[in-house]
Amino acid sequence: MKFYFVSVYWPQTIDLLAKEKCNLLISYLAIKTKKIEKTKLATYPCDIFLDCGAFTAWAQGEKIDFSEYLKFVIKYQEYFEKIASLDVQPTGLKEEDFQKSAEESFKNYETMKNYVPLSKLVPTFHFGEQLTYLERYVKDKIEVIALGGIAGPKRDLTQFRRRRLDLPWLAKVFQTYPKQKFHGFGLFTKDILMNFPFYSIDSSYWTTTYRFGGLLKYDEKKKFFVGHSYRKRKGWEEILKRGPVYGSFEDIIDPKRNRISQTRERLAIRETKKYIDFITKLWETRGIVWT
Repeated sequence: MKFYFVSVYWPQTIDLLAKEKCNLLISYLAIKTKKIEKTKLATYPCDIFLDCGAFTAWAQGEKIDFSEYLKFVIKYQEYFEKIASLDVQPTGLKEEDFQKSAEESFKNYETMKNYVPLSKLVPTFHFGEQLTYLERYVKDKIEVIALGGIAGPKRDLTQFRRRRLDLPWLAKVFQTYPKQKFHGFGLFTKDILMNFPFYSIDSSYWTTTYRFGGLLKYDEKKKFFVGHSYRKRKGWEEILKRGPVYGSFEDIIDPKRNRISQTRERLAIRETKKYIDFITKLWETRGIVWT
């Protein structure tokens, strides 16, 4: 399974991901607002997935200008391995809301495919939309289709109720189109990834621990992560058992030293790769090997 690290868009973080040979997902909205240097994208050593930023804009009460996004894509598409077609978020929970957003998303896709190869373009099919819309993308023989609305909150639904809705919906999608490659936006949930063979996913989970005072460790028994406080030497000793690391205990407890060594960030990258490797090998044993 292919994994794209979602960057927090600090220049030094993108530089670190480049050094660690990590695929990157970056948002058009972030490029636009953070004014990230285009040279960083042009010289990035691994694959970059350009996310249109529609969900983030919707969450902030904003809207992506389609014509501006299209102009950006046409000008810089050579920098990206995958480019998200501009999708439209449902504005409510009624059937007509999902139908309207699906139609508008497909309309944007129809325009963008005139300028972007189908091997690069990635349309998004949202949770709650009818399978007839997904069928349109499949008939176009699009290489990768993204599934949206899985990772984020479904408005007023609790996490338990969301999962009860997610799993049957995903089962229907994967059973109907078993040979289609799917990308999971913001997807990192173990029970989903162990049950559905996603071709690729992206996540910012790797950033959450080190940004808020922790050290990320992949637990071989739980097949997921446990956190350790970076202020406690015991946690650091547990991390050392996992293999060699960059920097020292002093590097992680001193903010200035950590900004230079990026020890916490490097650990998070290493442990995340272990989790992705587990999911990938799990599906290989089941006969699923995406190329």
